[in-house]
Amino acid sequence: MTTVTDPVVAALRAEITALDARLVETVNARIKTVEKLRRYKAQNGIAFLDPDRENALLQQLKELNAGPLSEGGLQEFLTFVLALVKQELADE
Repeated sequence: MTTVTDPVVAALRAEITALDARLVETVNARIKTVEKLRRYKAQNGIAFLDPDRENALLQQLKELNAGPLSEGGLQEFLTFVLALVKQELADE
């Protein structure tokens, strides 16, 4: 592996690594919170999956998204995150 000595490249890579760490932390927090919701819903006879809620979440995130993430990219990202969380919880 070649060591990069360019300070700008090194600084930007460090920033990207920190952002990636925050993404992982956020996804882990989301999984934990969804698990709490799943347990509550199970205890109270409420269906776990709620397609209307997922659609409302997508619409809300579209309104909040200031870019440069495209609307299509946002939809793909949210679809991935929702599937990933469901997969992680199914493995428990």
